[in-house]
Amino acid sequence: MRLTARQLQIRQRARGFTLIELLVVIAIIAVLIALLLPAVQAAREAARRTQCRNNLKQIGLALNNYHETHNWFPPFIISRTGNPQRIADADKGANWLVFLLPYVDQNAIYDKWDLDIPANQNPGRSTKIAGFMCPTDPANSGPPCSYAGGGWARGNYGMNVSPCAHNSLNGNTGVPSALGGIGGPNYVVRFGHVADGAANTIAVDELRTGLNQNDLRGSWAMPGLGSGTSALFQ
Repeated sequence: MRLTARQLQIRQRARGFTLIELLVVIAIIAVLIALLLPAVQAAREAARRTQCRNNLKQIGLALNNYHETHNWFPPFIISRTGNPQRIADADKGANWLVFLLPYVDQNAIYDKWDLDIPANQNPGRSTKIAGFMCPTDPANSGPPCSYAGGGWARGNYGMNVSPCAHNSLNGNTGVPSALGGIGGPNYVVRFGHVADGAANTIAVDELRTGLNQNDLRGSWAMPGLGSGTSALFQ
């Protein structure tokens, strides 16, 4: 069967796609993307917030399990010389998160941690631990903290040590620290010591990671005030 020239022209037109139609389709797709993208971003952010809350929950469970084993919460920081009042770099040992490592399935890091040397000489301080980082904080993907020897992996959670005087990392301006919160330097707290009850007391809070490489905030293994190892509350 032969087609006439007119029939061929009609078939060619039927197969074609005009520029206007193409632009309309592109516009519809763009509108759909514009509508869906905020919803996708909101869902991702909700998932990140859920992960942050779950991290806090797991740390809370680890604190409870540590207390069950030792009958006290871990100390905020260990001064290896036995002097909790003035803690210089050479004296700084493990902090509370180091002692919690076996209770958050990080036995491999804890087993290699040498409690007899300063924290800034322990290679484990450079290990990133997902459970100690809130995924909403973009600074966690940046370089490690370079303060006090450097190599400090970032984190976002700190122990509530209550109002506490500043102890410098270099030991030049160290002053006595007030004992409060749920732990202190060479100082442990039991459930019975929490006057307001554990359910009414903040044990751990979320910290913002440092804004630059030398900013010590959010360094999970650093045994010093203002880093990821403590939070200050009145």
